[in-house]
This record gives sequence, C-alpha cells and structure tokens, in this order.
Amino acid sequence: MTPQPPLLQIADLAVAFDGVQVVHGLDLRLDRGESVALVGESGSGKSVTALSILQLLSYPRASHPSGSILVEGREVIGAAEPAAAGSPWSSRSR
Repeated sequence: MTPQPPLLQIADLAVAFDGVQVVHGLDLRLDRGESVALVGESGSGKSVTALSILQLLSYPRASHPSGSILVEGREVIGAAEPAAAGSPWSSRSR
C-alpha cells in the first residue's frame, strides 16, 4: 500500500507584497486527522499564511518569492484556478 501524502505540506514559504517580504521560510506539515493552530503577535503573518494556502491573496501585488504549498501532494502556488472545481480544496475533486 502506497503511503498517502500529507494533507498539507508547506516548505520554505515566503510571501511578499510589492517586493517587500513579510513571511520568511515557513515550514508546516499537517496529516489527515491532525489539527494545527497558528499563533503569534498581531502582524506576524498568520492571516497571510492562511490566505496563501487558499491562494486568496491580492495577486499579482502579492507573490511567493520562494517555497511550496502542497495540498494532497499537489502544488497550489501558481495554480491556474485555485478556487475552481479542480482545486485540491474543492469537495468535487475527491
């Protein structure tokens, strides 16, 4: 039996707005059945991280100078239609 990829795997994620990097080198792994909480001070990048995972930042003003976001083994950074039916987050894609 082939092991399943993690539900979510973020590696070395960086987020920038207008060329100014606001999130640096984030790593996170979330397997099925696990829960995670992002905690931190105001302005530490919690919301930007969550919006990056969902690809809901104000692109192209926002960018990802480095890193990878894999959902069920599929890259979401740069996906053509992040909120469409083929998205890893869509219930129709399962």
